[in-house]
Amino acid sequence: MLIIVFGFIISCNKEKNITELAGLLTAPNVDFRDSLDIILNREIRIKSDSNFTYLRPTIFRDTILLAYVKEKENIISIFNLKTKSHVRDFEISPLIHNRDKYSTFYIHNLDSIFLLTSNNTSINLLNGNGGLIKSWSSFDLGIAPLNTYIFPYFLPQHTIYFNSKTNLVYASLIPGYFPTSSNFEDVPQQVVFNLASNIIKLKYGPPEGVMKMKGDLVFPGDLSFPYSLTINERTYISYPLDHFVYIYNNETGILVEKKAACSSEIKNFPFPLPSEMIKDSQAMWNFRVQTPFYETLNYHSKVKLFTRAVHHPQELKEMSGKLNTGKSRRTSVIILDSTLQVIGETVFNDGIYQINGAVPLSDGLLLYSNKGFNNNYAIPSLKYEFVPKID
Repeated sequence: MLIIVFGFIISCNKEKNITELAGLLTAPNVDFRDSLDIILNREIRIKSDSNFTYLRPTIFRDTILLAYVKEKENIISIFNLKTKSHVRDFEISPLIHNRDKYSTFYIHNLDSIFLLTSNNTSINLLNGNGGLIKSWSSFDLGIAPLNTYIFPYFLPQHTIYFNSKTNLVYASLIPGYFPTSSNFEDVPQQVVFNLASNIIKLKYGPPEGVMKMKGDLVFPGDLSFPYSLTINERTYISYPLDHFVYIYNNETGILVEKKAACSSEIKNFPFPLPSEMIKDSQAMWNFRVQTPFYETLNYHSKVKLFTRAVHHPQELKEMSGKLNTGKSRRTSVIILDSTLQVIGETVFNDGIYQINGAVPLSDGLLLYSNKGFNNNYAIPSLKYEFVPKID
């Protein structure tokens, strides 16, 4: 009798979770004050003396741009956006070159550049010449070795935050089994640690919303990891398939509030897939190609606004019958005020806003041109700014 009752309770809890999950996958009704738009301000073209392709640009103080050279994986190029010129190159230390797959940077200053690697256990600090100052790994931090913990920095929008006054790093650090398991509901995914002592000050931020309620169901890995944005004592956690943003006090680890930061264009996200589908790489990729998803939350400090891009659903195959590459994908950029109230939304058609193809500026966005690269210009870019919407 006890076994029957226990099974009944489990069944009821699962049904409750599925009902709650369905609600979370549906965009809530929010007050929408459509007062701002994003428009093209100017085109920025940096002259190049080579035909290299540059990847994963990162901008420091709206002026200095760093990017990987695709054809020479150990070389990083520095450009000046104001003078539209190539400043110099530097070579990444051989101590880490070919050891990790580089993904993106966090630039504290031009002599302290954090090199972040793809789903790896380490963060590396370089000087301005590419020399290795120090590395930190999840093992150095004393994280339980039974499950490998990784820094999920495989895209430019996944990044850390460093406070030089306190010597603290704020980062996402997640168990490697996270996308394929439900045994993580109470596992903190954010960490604050001291660079000098390797001591963890705080662990907080277990999965919330969709990622908490999905249970044994699965999304593709890159649609499962959290995005984090730290501004002073607040850390904003968002997810690719969740309409809400979760705001934490990063000094206490307490969830302060959650805010709907969603598009008027995207009403529903698809249900996650059965866990056994994780082994079917083609099915997972097909799901990935068609599914709408959010990029990270960006903050524009000069104008005190946030933006959040969402890529619209698309057909699996193009008219030619080939798998859809997303080059013509429709994308909305939501504009939010300092309290995360939606105050505008701009739709970009024909792939103008490419997937992971924008860098936040203090007063706008820098979009990479979807016309591609050529031998005359290193990084053709489009500068967009916020303007009042005219009815």
